[in-house]
Amino acid sequence: MPATDDLPWDLCFPMTAVSGWLVVWFLVSPRWKAFARAYPVAHRPPGKSYKAPAARFGDTMASYKNVVRVVFAEEGLYLHMRFLYRPFHPPFLLPWERVRRVEEVKVSSRRRYFQVVVEGGGTEDSMELWLPEKLEQELCRYLPEGRLHRVE
Repeated sequence: MPATDDLPWDLCFPMTAVSGWLVVWFLVSPRWKAFARAYPVAHRPPGKSYKAPAARFGDTMASYKNVVRVVFAEEGLYLHMRFLYRPFHPPFLLPWERVRRVEEVKVSSRRRYFQVVVEGGGTEDSMELWLPEKLEQELCRYLPEGRLHRVE
């Protein structure tokens, strides 16, 4: 066993920080992984990847801010994480049939979002995804008729 003088103490903080980071991502990942198991995908569909300002799976414990990326495809919404946030979060392809509704939400007179709502039988298979208003055209291009609810 090495003497304590031989330990690289300058590495302790980074190793602890990385370990803590991985533990936190592991603890919030079960709902994401449940969707990834239910909607597996072999490869990323072609198209541009957009940032989703927020996503929430079931409850507030599994809430993500500015780390979820979305690709619009004919088959559905492809969701993946930014590079540093990918541990324990495999990508998945959510079919358009699972999207129950999309609500336009006005945050202020100049800012609005689209809230994509996926509802299942329980909180385990429910999800909310917030998309910026600049993605309205992409969203309307793929979204089935009658699923977009606008605020008057």
